[in-house]
This record gives sequence, structure tokens and C-alpha cells, in this order.
Amino acid sequence: MLPGDVLLSTLCRPMLTITQDTTDPPGIHDTHIRMCDAYLYEIHGLGPYKGCFEIVSEVIAPYGIAPEDIPDPFNGFLNLQYDCDTKAWIAREPVTKPGDYIEFVAEMDCLIAISNCPEDRLTDSSGKKCTPLRVQVFA
Repeated sequence: MLPGDVLLSTLCRPMLTITQDTTDPPGIHDTHIRMCDAYLYEIHGLGPYKGCFEIVSEVIAPYGIAPEDIPDPFNGFLNLQYDCDTKAWIAREPVTKPGDYIEFVAEMDCLIAISNCPEDRLTDSSGKKCTPLRVQVFA
């Protein structure tokens, strides 16, 4: 996704428009995969364990938002590529560096929930590590 691209709600309403992306190359963000969930861990013999779906659902519940109303995730800075040979999605090394950011303009009132995905329990993280994320909201 690049500047000018729009993230849509589950009802196809514009929620956020990307205005800047400082990564090189820009646009390395995932919109293909759903959030992991407890069932995914269960079928792989790693449960019971909460996935992003349960984490986000619990955080937004006090706002009256049902889990089924959560739109598909925008996985910012996730360098996920499809490997045609193995027919699998592969997480590649991030392209971000300290100070990189993505900027959005809200097209409607939005409640944003962020989850540090625990999916590394299923796949080898290959030395990738999580780093701090700063979120700024300008009114």
C-alpha cells in the first residue's frame, strides 16, 4: 500500500488514507493475511493460546464493537511475500529503519487497536525481533 491508498471498513467505507510512507522501498505492508486466533494455535497443538483476534477483540469490547465487526488487519511494516514455489506466505526481513513511519488521514472516526502478533509460536522468526513502536495522534 502506497500514499493515496485507502483502508476500507467491512462495509467498504473509507477509514484511513495513507499520506506518507518513509520506508525504502515504500508500501511494504501486509493486507493479505487475517489475524491469528486461538483456533489456529489449537489445531497446531499449541493451545490454549490467544491470538491477535482474541487480543484485539478483548481490547475493543468495552466500546461495543463485536468481534465479527473487526475489519481485516493492516499489518504495517510486515514484509510478507507469497512464494509461488512453496505456495506459502513468507515473512521476509523488514525494510524499515529507525525513524521510518507511515502517516494516515482518518476519513471517519476510528478506533485503532494494535497487537504485537504472537504468531512466532508457529513459525521460525529467523532472528527477526520486535522493536518499539511510537504512535502519535494529531487532532
